[in-house]
Amino acid sequence: MKADRWEKKTMRPRARLPQRAASLLGGLALGVLVACGNLTAGGATGRTTVYVAGDAPDSSAAPAPGRVGAAPPGAAFSSQGEGGGEQPEGELELEFLLSLVTADGRVVSLSKDAAHLHVQFPGTQEQEAVSRSVPADDYSALRVTFTKIDAEVDAGLIVGGITITGPVEVELEGDSLVVDRPIGLDLRDGTSADLIVDMNASAWLSAVDPDLQVVSGAIVSQMIEVRRR
Repeated sequence: MKADRWEKKTMRPRARLPQRAASLLGGLALGVLVACGNLTAGGATGRTTVYVAGDAPDSSAAPAPGRVGAAPPGAAFSSQGEGGGEQPEGELELEFLLSLVTADGRVVSLSKDAAHLHVQFPGTQEQEAVSRSVPADDYSALRVTFTKIDAEVDAGLIVGGITITGPVEVELEGDSLVVDRPIGLDLRDGTSADLIVDMNASAWLSAVDPDLQVVSGAIVSQMIEVRRR
């Protein structure tokens, strides 16, 4: 009888261990399934494509009030050269990064690496810079971070009676020039939006120093426009 009692006492805890282990394993398995479900569920996305123009036909150094991406007040440079209304002709070499800024200030990058583009001015040519899926959200601004803006003028630029041709350098503030433009972009799941970054080259080229053939990045940043395509 003593042996039987000892066997019963020792068997009871041994019978409970598998049940407890099963409960723990079940809980862990449930946690893994939930975690995997969260990782694979994904989120709502929209798509944004950004184009760049050197000097689009409807560029304006002083855009109409309320226009999306309008240049700040005080930008009053002429978009015409001094040669009888002739516009400058040439090409821009650009290097930049693109980001969207949400209404609450979060920054969503559109490009991991800097985009390199050559665009003509004036004219209707628009070069695609980037096309990306982004989280569906309310975006208040497009941010363009330029690391290079160089112009090559072929003809049509006269400043202070001096005809300017050849390279024109934009003096960046530090290593880059950051331009934020309001867009009011409400992207919902499955929707898309095309944006144009208009460099408005004819406007800021008229502010070039004719001796040094350089122009301030601060002036250039005032002239750049962003609008829906």
